[in-house]
Amino acid sequence: MNQTEVAMKVWLAAILIAPLIVALFLATRFFAEIEDYRAIDWLSITGTVFGYYGVVFSAYAALGVREISNRYFAKMRLPEIRKQVESLASRLSILAESTTDKAVSDRIFSEITVTLESLKKIDGYRRSKLIDQSLTHTSKVLTWVQSNRSTPLKVTLCDDLWPLYANLNTMNSQIMTAIEEERAR
Repeated sequence: MNQTEVAMKVWLAAILIAPLIVALFLATRFFAEIEDYRAIDWLSITGTVFGYYGVVFSAYAALGVREISNRYFAKMRLPEIRKQVESLASRLSILAESTTDKAVSDRIFSEITVTLESLKKIDGYRRSKLIDQSLTHTSKVLTWVQSNRSTPLKVTLCDDLWPLYANLNTMNSQIMTAIEEERAR
C-alpha cells in the first residue's frame, strides 16, 4: 500500500465520520428543545447523513474507475511505446556512424520527441525527469547536427548523443519493468 492509498483512506475516514458526529450533535441539541419530536424527524436527519455518504462513496468510486482506466490505458500503450523506444535507440546507434549532412534529413529526432511526449502522458510511467532530460538531449543533438551539416562530421562527435542513447535504453528497461509489474498485479 503506497502513501497515496493511505492518505486516501485517512481522508475518506475523516469525511465519513465527521458529518455523522456533527449530525448527531445537532440532532441532540435540536430535539432537546422540542418536547414532542417524532421518529420522522430522526429519519429526516438520518436520510440527510446517508445522502451525504452516497455522494462521498460515488466520488470514491469515480476515483477508482479513473485509476482503473489509467492502468488499462498504460497496459495497452506501454508495450507499443517500448517497441518504439527500442527501435529508436537502435536507429540512433546506427545514425551515430553517419555524417551530419545525412543525419540532418533523418526523421529520428522528431520521432523521438513524439514518442517521449506520448510516454509522458501515460500515468503508468511516471519518470518525467528522465523524459525531460532526453528531450533536452534530442534538441541539442538536432541543433548540433543542423549547425554542422555543411561540414561532414560524424554524428558520434556530438556530446549529447550518447547520453540520449543511454536514456532511451534506460527508458526501454524501465518500461519493460513497468509492464511486468502490471502483469503481476
